[in-house]
Amino acid sequence: MVNATIRHVFLSATLAAVALGCVGTGGDNGTALGVPQTAPPLTTALGYGARPKMDGLTEPAVPNAAERDTYRNHTQFQRNFGLRLIGADFLYASGEKNSALNYGSGTGQNMVVGIVDSGVDHTHPIFAGRVHAASSLTYALPSRASTIAGEEVVDASTPVSLRLAPGDSERDAIKRYPTYNCGAPNEDDCVRVLERADGQRRELPTAILGRCAVSGALPPCSDGTASEARARDYLHRGTAVASILAGTRLTEPMPLAGQPQGAAYNHGVAYESQLLVYALRVSQRLGDAADVGQTADVFQRAFAFQNAHAEVVNVSIVPEFAFANAPAARAIQTSDLLTVLGQKQIPPWRRVIYVFAAGDCDSCHGRSLPYLWGALPAKFPGELRGLYRDENANTYRSNHILSAVSVQSDGAIASNSRGCGPAKEFCLAAPGDGLTLAQPMRFYQTAGELQPSLGFLLSGTGFAAPHVAGALGAL
Repeated sequence: MVNATIRHVFLSATLAAVALGCVGTGGDNGTALGVPQTAPPLTTALGYGARPKMDGLTEPAVPNAAERDTYRNHTQFQRNFGLRLIGADFLYASGEKNSALNYGSGTGQNMVVGIVDSGVDHTHPIFAGRVHAASSLTYALPSRASTIAGEEVVDASTPVSLRLAPGDSERDAIKRYPTYNCGAPNEDDCVRVLERADGQRRELPTAILGRCAVSGALPPCSDGTASEARARDYLHRGTAVASILAGTRLTEPMPLAGQPQGAAYNHGVAYESQLLVYALRVSQRLGDAADVGQTADVFQRAFAFQNAHAEVVNVSIVPEFAFANAPAARAIQTSDLLTVLGQKQIPPWRRVIYVFAAGDCDSCHGRSLPYLWGALPAKFPGELRGLYRDENANTYRSNHILSAVSVQSDGAIASNSRGCGPAKEFCLAAPGDGLTLAQPMRFYQTAGELQPSLGFLLSGTGFAAPHVAGALGAL
């Protein structure tokens, strides 16, 4: 497929261009003026013969300012400064202007981009028609008992509230539902359980703070529990990340009165792609079991699922193990995760591309090493990095797994971003600081009133990563 070849050639060229564009000196953190140092371009794969050649292809025409204005003046585009910073308008206008060349739409058309995150509100307007039917939108049972008195416990005995018939998808079966006054023992909360056609039981993620959140305030909960103890939201983070990756560019976006951005939410980088969701339990009720930080097996299943459908995958949630954590590295090495993620049986230019967040910190300004999971190929180069050889017989490592660090709107490394460090040969910087992003639609002010889905300011490498993954998916 021409598009797949161009995407991987672009990836090599991008890594080279960023390296050549670095100004100043990078320390052990692998950054220079907020831009990570990277490896030289790659051309031929050892063990697979020559990579598909790009010679003889027609040079694409460069879009003019007016053609780019069509995209950068759109209210959803202006909602997220990250789109401007990565030059997404150039990508979109170029794809439209050169459509006859069949090099790719520049918008992610006919592409499947994956996300492994806390869950996505697939009922949000910017995901209409974008969520892949195979998506796994629910969480495995059981959870541990909650520490909040009277709160419903999810376990093997919890009644099923939704059953899937053979051939049904979670996407089509799960509609927007209120979680207000919907069942005993706690009238403010409700935990719903979905049963798949094969009998497997899964918990539907909840995205509400119950009666503890009304018009932005946090009054006491009706059962006397402190509001902070009851606050939970499974879909907040994943929805924001997915909006960067693949949120739809609407013809008539929802207006937001009094706001200079105009639209209530942003659109994604690859806004015409299909979004393949694999949900992990991250934000949970007090006492819940969590997927992240448990074992490599959880991510192994997620990556095997993504390998079967997606072409680019974003992983913004990673266990917070230090890069030097030996027990955590051994746990990974003794699992099958490296085999699944390495994809050694597939030629390098056809492997699913993964983009991992490097990890956040407290005011380290890129000086801290990435987390282990944010730089896996540096820890396991033999399993996760192939070899390329150029025309001069120089050998280089290949990269289908990337790390992402975060920069501010001015391009400087964000204060809460870890650096590239040992991942500097496959690390890219992208916008991830102070972003205004879409939020779940499932917030209720009263029993029958839907709260507007306003964008919240969010920061972190987890929001930088989908800018990189989305750009690759848009090609």
